[in-house]
Amino acid sequence: MNTGHTEQLLGEYRPFGSAVQVWTASVPKSYEPELEDRAAELHPDEGAQAARIATRAARAQYVMGRSLARRVLARRLRVAASRVRFGSTAAGRPYLCEPRCPEIDFNLSHSGRLTALALTCEGRVGIDIEETTEKRDFEGIAAGFFSPSEYDRWSTAGAVDRTALWYRTWTRREAFVKATGAGLRDIGGDHHGRGSAWTDIPFEPAPGLAGCLVLLRPSPPFTLREVNPYDR
Repeated sequence: MNTGHTEQLLGEYRPFGSAVQVWTASVPKSYEPELEDRAAELHPDEGAQAARIATRAARAQYVMGRSLARRVLARRLRVAASRVRFGSTAAGRPYLCEPRCPEIDFNLSHSGRLTALALTCEGRVGIDIEETTEKRDFEGIAAGFFSPSEYDRWSTAGAVDRTALWYRTWTRREAFVKATGAGLRDIGGDHHGRGSAWTDIPFEPAPGLAGCLVLLRPSPPFTLREVNPYDR
């Protein structure tokens, strides 16, 4: 895991031949004074959102995630970080609001002491990372949200492989609904078209974590129902 809470490029992947970068940054255990510089980069609306987060650990995750996205996008666009602003869809999916660059799509995930950013200029991307703890309701979640074929593969897997397969399936499902923008309400849905309309790449963001990227096949411009917090 990287130190000093500095963003680093974990890797570049090419599903469907489209470049997707994954960036990560470590997150302190709590909202420490060293995060004040990062918090100062936030837009006032983001700062207000951070202040409403009840726990210091969750607040640190939020600040680091927004800071990671802002710094990476600023470098990509060759602008000052202060010029980067985010909007969100009606379902809460963040997108780049300013500077206007509709071809860029990004997605964030965090778990434990790591935050991750997926960035592409070719399609819609979703990312999920999860700490691989054994303290999950594997059976209950699998029965409630996996497809019948996913559940069968998981429930009949050998003991050594079951936990890894569970996280492989769950991170793929969560990354998919983040790519589509449907949100967690659709995580148990029938996600058809894998391999043709969308593809996924599992990866290990750090020891003890599982991750998955999902990219929707690039298509004609996709219209988002935008909610721009800066047009008030």
